[in-house]
Amino acid sequence: MHKSLKIKINLENDAFQGGRASHEVARILHELALEILDNEHIPEKNLHDINGNSVGCIKPK
Repeated sequence: MHKSLKIKINLENDAFQGGRASHEVARILHELALEILDNEHIPEKNLHDINGNSVGCIKPK
C-alpha cells in the first residue's frame, strides 16, 4: 500500500491560459479519478492537457 501520492501539474501552456486553468486542472483530475476507480489502483503516469501535451505526472510512493 502506498503511503503518499504526489501530483504535479505545470500550468504554463496554452490549455491553462485565458481563465481556463481551473477547468483544465479539474478535467485532468477527473480523468485521473475515473482511471483510479476503474482500475482499482493508483498508477504512476504522465498527465496530459486537452491538447495532448504532457503537463505533469502522478507518482505514488
